[in-house]
Amino acid sequence: MRGEPATATVVADRAAPPGVAAAPGDLRLPTTDPGELVAAARRIRRRAVDMVAPAGLGYLGQAMSSANVFAVLYRAVLRHGVDRFVLSPGHYVITHYAAAAEAGLLAEPALTTYGLDGSWLESISTDRTPLVAATCGALG
Repeated sequence: MRGEPATATVVADRAAPPGVAAAPGDLRLPTTDPGELVAAARRIRRRAVDMVAPAGLGYLGQAMSSANVFAVLYRAVLRHGVDRFVLSPGHYVITHYAAAAEAGLLAEPALTTYGLDGSWLESISTDRTPLVAATCGALG
């Protein structure tokens, strides 16, 4: 609805394709430890910078400002394989990729393909974005 803030909502997820998905043993255990969540947010920000710098495109401000929220979502709230995720708006997809790697859901090397032609990790989320059921959000 117009005028309402866009939100990230737990609803559904799309599997990551081979080569993008992390190995099953890479999944990190959930945590509610504040120190670990702060450290996770810092690593998410670092991954976001590492993705955007070589590609020269992306919404880095969104990643920097939402890293704490995504750290809590991916490390403490989402039940991987049970909960599903809708990303709204799609401009936050960099944070999603970085947080999914932090949680052990995306392979770390896949992040280097962000924004490249043919990559699963596109600069704005689409209907093929891994680990997201749907992407939406008003631009007006």
